[in-house]
Amino acid sequence: MNKIIKSLVFLLLLFFTYSCENSFESSLEYNEGTIRELVLRDKFINNYSGALSNKDRIDTTYQVYFVGFYKEIDSNYVFRGDAIDPSDKFLIRFIGYIKRVKKRSDGEKVGWDFVDKITKKKGMIFRVGPIKWISETEAEVEAGYFEGFTSADCETYWLNKKNGNWTITEKKLRWVS
Repeated sequence: MNKIIKSLVFLLLLFFTYSCENSFESSLEYNEGTIRELVLRDKFINNYSGALSNKDRIDTTYQVYFVGFYKEIDSNYVFRGDAIDPSDKFLIRFIGYIKRVKKRSDGEKVGWDFVDKITKKKGMIFRVGPIKWISETEAEVEAGYFEGFTSADCETYWLNKKNGNWTITEKKLRWVS
């Protein structure tokens, strides 16, 4: 019983902290976070990994999804530079997701695999490039996954904001290996 109360208090504090932080978050930060979240959630279930080969599109191979943001993507749609870790505030958006979503820096390459540094569970890397603003209600962004040197992709996403909500309106596969 004591454990349950402590867990509830922790969750309430986490929710309160997140709510307070969101009230001070700029409109741009909120919109960028929402766009990145939408694109990542789509990539998690719509990628070309062999791990998603079952009919329900549920990855049964990987226990962890590592996320990195990139400042640059070249004309061949290749992510350049070092990954920037998402903030803890951003990762809160994925609490309760079917996979553990962590910062890119929480993983490491071991042989052909990318694993959690602490648990050693296998993971997959998801990447999001810089957001290009077409207008206040339209944006474009590249996103992809990296499973290893034989399985990766990059897609361009176009998003639109209507009635205060962002939605993916179109996407185009740029490359897959």
